[in-house]
Amino acid sequence: MSVTAPAAIARMEDLLFERRVGNGLHRARRAASNYLLAIDVAAELGMDEVDALVRAWTLARSVREGAVDADVRHRMARICEEAMANTPGARPGVVLPLLQALAQGPVTNPDPHDVDGLLTIAAAVFRRGDLAEQIASDRRRRASGDPEVLERIARDEVAAYFAEADSSPNGAVRMHHLNAAARVATDRGLTELAREAAARMQRIGTSELGMQVIRAESSLPKYVPESFIAGFTHGSSWRDGLSYFLATGVPSGDVDQLRRTGLEQRGTLASLFATTLFGANGLPIVTAADKQAHSMSQTASMSAQYYGHMFAAGLDHIAERFGVPPLEEIADAIIEMGCRDPRLAQGLALGFKHYFDRDYQSCAAVVIPKFEASARSLLRELDEGIYRVQVGNDPGGYVGLYNLLSELKELALDESWAYFFEWLFLGPYGANLRNDVAHGFVFDPGPVYAALLLRAVSVLVLVADILPADEYLPKAGVVQMEPRPRQVVLDSLADPVRSDRLSRSVSTAANVLERAVWWLRARAALRITRRRNRDSDVDGERPDRSP
Repeated sequence: MSVTAPAAIARMEDLLFERRVGNGLHRARRAASNYLLAIDVAAELGMDEVDALVRAWTLARSVREGAVDADVRHRMARICEEAMANTPGARPGVVLPLLQALAQGPVTNPDPHDVDGLLTIAAAVFRRGDLAEQIASDRRRRASGDPEVLERIARDEVAAYFAEADSSPNGAVRMHHLNAAARVATDRGLTELAREAAARMQRIGTSELGMQVIRAESSLPKYVPESFIAGFTHGSSWRDGLSYFLATGVPSGDVDQLRRTGLEQRGTLASLFATTLFGANGLPIVTAADKQAHSMSQTASMSAQYYGHMFAAGLDHIAERFGVPPLEEIADAIIEMGCRDPRLAQGLALGFKHYFDRDYQSCAAVVIPKFEASARSLLRELDEGIYRVQVGNDPGGYVGLYNLLSELKELALDESWAYFFEWLFLGPYGANLRNDVAHGFVFDPGPVYAALLLRAVSVLVLVADILPADEYLPKAGVVQMEPRPRQVVLDSLADPVRSDRLSRSVSTAANVLERAVWWLRARAALRITRRRNRDSDVDGERPDRSP
């Protein structure tokens, strides 16, 4: 069996060349020549013809066949010139692969074609960011490191993103292209263009982004949240409710379960697309490259907000039933529950007081710094070197909260609590409350997040030691306590609420017993009522039930 069509001959010779059958130089020459013949007899130039032309170029270069390479490159240059002149910016799938091949240069020098000129024209006519990025990459390879040429190429690339943003009527699409422009400008050292892109992004209002709220509902037995919230007011005083609150588990859930949930999202349709996370100001923060981390954060958010609503309801019930406790009494109660530093106890108590007064903004402003102070105090108690000395013009100081939490987690901090702390306080995958509150993006976190803040801060406040006296002049009357063994501190970090487990078990048993007694009493009262009704019926004294 033999073939006669140029395309078939080219393909057969190409396959024999790849399998190293016969004379390789002869196979490559014949395959490339027939690819060109197939292009000549084609009705129109489409993607198949472009692929054939690029393959002929590849074969010619693989065997260093200068004549065939020159013929192919001549055709490539002519096609690019005609396409960009007749339909500028309309056929990137035809022009850009050929330009990419031309940018590699000929097998034999010199190059008779003005490839740099063709690439410059392409940068002007193809005004899409992704296309501009490819063209800029080809141009940079030919720039020989010339700073002026490289800057001109970078400016053309950023200009394409700007042009694409300007041509889009959708605010979210404009935001995407301006974000890309800012990224490219920053990477290329074009500070003024990066600032211009940022200014344009800031001018896009959140209402222009067209975001939609997607809600998902599921049924939950009513007794589940009610039985949890009932624990806040089950005791005889507000102290019992506060103890109950400070003994609750991790709001975001077990970290191993969160990881399993994150892994289950792999292979789903949503995992195929990039997800951009936006901040409280409506500007993009990060494109979630780590799909598992993003999925874990979403699951943790649902769990934490669920418990946050129940925390908020429970704390409100405490104030409604027992009244708002005095500040000093709250501080005393926190000390009785294990807090070693009166200043931390006073700060946390003030946070609770603001919460009971429904001043959630002040609550967040007061308790967030206490969390960082507690973490720093714990690491100093464990004799970990967390102070950074001055380096160059950077002054010395303690490491930030992210590093503090990382150090605690590496030492002993329960991983589930550590994840909850990172999710609540830090970003980009999480609520990022510490940064948003500190930088003025969030003024009032509301009752749910305020309650979550109180729960998070109370964990470290009850575990931390006396805050180090960093003042220049030590204050009189500071309580001195015996230092704790290192293992005691590590055990407290590994299981922060273990001291409350016995009381929680006793409380749970008491709840069961009390409900059983109540049920028995209710049944007895019901039997007495029914007996009285039967007796009255027998005596003919049935009550009148007419309307």
